[in-house]
Amino acid sequence: MDRPARLSLKICDPRGRLVRTLAVERVVEDGAVRWDGTYGCGRQVAPGVHFYEVSLNGQVRVGKLTLVQ
Repeated sequence: MDRPARLSLKICDPRGRLVRTLAVERVVEDGAVRWDGTYGCGRQVAPGVHFYEVSLNGQVRVGKLTLVQ
């Protein structure tokens, strides 16, 4: 990225239910965002396949991730 940007990351369970939304006000060069594997309330999410949606500067990408504990 040539300039800092705002990023939104949504994590959903295998049924498509929203688990957690992470918003980062300023993302710099590497764009790394860490999710600790918990719901917003702090409870641990079950291991397995989950889905993510990343929104950055109006562009949206969706994919799968595997949570291993």
